[in-house]
Amino acid sequence: MRDFFKKLGSTRPQWLANQHKILSVQLSYARNLQHTPFPNAQNKVSSLEGTKNKTLQILTEKDLLFENNFKLNELTLEERQLLEERLLISNDPNITAALSFNDSENRSILINQHDHFKIKYLCSWEEIEKHYKLINEHDRKIRQHIKFAFDDKLGYLSASAHRLGSGLKISLLLSLSSLSLSDEMTSLQKSAIALGLELKALDSDSEKPLLWLLHNSCSIGQTEEEILDKAKSFCFQLLEAEKRALHELIKSNNPHPHNTYSRAWWSLRASHSITQVEAKNFAERLLCARLDNYADQYSIDQAIDCYFLTQNTHLKAQEQSTNSDQVEKLRLKSFCELIRPQN
Repeated sequence: MRDFFKKLGSTRPQWLANQHKILSVQLSYARNLQHTPFPNAQNKVSSLEGTKNKTLQILTEKDLLFENNFKLNELTLEERQLLEERLLISNDPNITAALSFNDSENRSILINQHDHFKIKYLCSWEEIEKHYKLINEHDRKIRQHIKFAFDDKLGYLSASAHRLGSGLKISLLLSLSSLSLSDEMTSLQKSAIALGLELKALDSDSEKPLLWLLHNSCSIGQTEEEILDKAKSFCFQLLEAEKRALHELIKSNNPHPHNTYSRAWWSLRASHSITQVEAKNFAERLLCARLDNYADQYSIDQAIDCYFLTQNTHLKAQEQSTNSDQVEKLRLKSFCELIRPQN
């Protein structure tokens, strides 16, 4: 198992490798078992374990799981943190959970974290309709064998209010660097809220975030198709606003995007060590610089590598003997190697 996680920590998630302002699309359904308390810290461990094992048994018998299957309480803390850094699980103290995912990490099933059951598919913008059909088919097959909690008025039940109804959540990862630099995000975030959507920074630690998440804030009172259409429509509006913002920034030359990216590049090259937050900020800027055609000395894939592979547990997965004092220097070394000029 240790070899598996070492290999996992040395490669970037495949679902982010595309050259588009929309870096990825996430489709997910939340479901809960009928006549069973929602999973939370108040539940007895034995009860949570029983729910997990029962669900796993059914999914295994019906061949509805993926290639890689883990019970979180059988993993080390660092292995769980690695799965969290790769966005396969969330930061949840409940380890009486199980995870199943495919080799490409773009399809997963998570049991007993926040909800009894969550199925998630990731894809590119061009494949959103195709994967919407695939996740619905997978969900339909599962519902044939597992009774989920459902109310005629509220729809599928969940401990999270935003998951009531269809239980569908659509999340898009966007590069909106020009809008961020032009300080137009506040008005767009208000517009998103009015439509039942939320627009928030991918990394809350970033002072000037360039990567953003757009997702629906509720799923009750609307069909899955209505949620999908609304998210797609507002996404188009964001991309048009991004184009206008870029034009205005270049026209006014204040602040000029190229200056922002150049300063990040030279600040990195002058550093002796960098923290995880600094590495994420650098990676965001290098990725957006490449997407905006302000850089050509490295590829988009290299910038994506920097975002994921310089996080704490990814580094430790590659260097088992590394202690906390060495991590920041190792991170800088790894970052510079990842963005070395291509041959």
